[in-house]
Amino acid sequence: MTRNRILGKENEANFAEFPWMLAVLYGDSYRCGASLIHPKVALTAAHCVQASGIYKIRAGEWDWDSTREPLQHQDRFARKIILHPRYDSKSLINDIALVIVERAFRLLDHVGIVCLPHQETVLSGTSDCIATGWGKTSYSSNKDYEAVLKEATMPIVENHECVQSLQRAQFGPTFRLHESFLCAGGDNKDTCKGDGGSPLVCQIDGKADKYQQVGIVSWGLVCGRTNCPGVYVNVALFTQWIDNQMMNYNLDSQIYKY
Repeated sequence: MTRNRILGKENEANFAEFPWMLAVLYGDSYRCGASLIHPKVALTAAHCVQASGIYKIRAGEWDWDSTREPLQHQDRFARKIILHPRYDSKSLINDIALVIVERAFRLLDHVGIVCLPHQETVLSGTSDCIATGWGKTSYSSNKDYEAVLKEATMPIVENHECVQSLQRAQFGPTFRLHESFLCAGGDNKDTCKGDGGSPLVCQIDGKADKYQQVGIVSWGLVCGRTNCPGVYVNVALFTQWIDNQMMNYNLDSQIYKY
């Protein structure tokens, strides 16, 4: 099982194309992806962080090897890590966390908020969605991550199809997928090592150029295994939990609603 898991030589994202994309750093080292849901709050996978860890969140990054980007990135230290109380580190059930930073990010062309789905939103299996990340483009790559942000368009995979694929590939006929997950990709479109915590977004019906984050990269089998989807946190099951945490810290939850 690959936990910190965009795969394939997909097109590089354009600068500021996905302004909600964040990086989680431990010290000065890249650890995972995340997304910006409030000027002071990052959304990521629970397996990416520890409650007592010292982390830095970076917004506005695009090319890690360049210092000549049109707008500079912004770094903020984490002030509070909130893991879902029912997160299980072995099974990765409820693999979701919030990171509250010490001071708000400045919202600019390359730093922006992503919308979240309404509680228990159900997506069509035909939806084309976009995963972004700096993860490896090949499972055999010697790089820990890619310098330039990558994007991959992939469909949401119906739950029963995903379960059947995972059963055939590795887990056998008794395997069941927990409701806290959804699946996307397959057909050599997948996330990979280094993409953990990164967002999966889908266009909001009837709203051109507006996206909602439906998933968080969680786990999968060997990256890019043909016809075997990747597994993501089903964000729509946790919208109310996120709202409650925002209220607990006197933070406006309307900012990510549509």
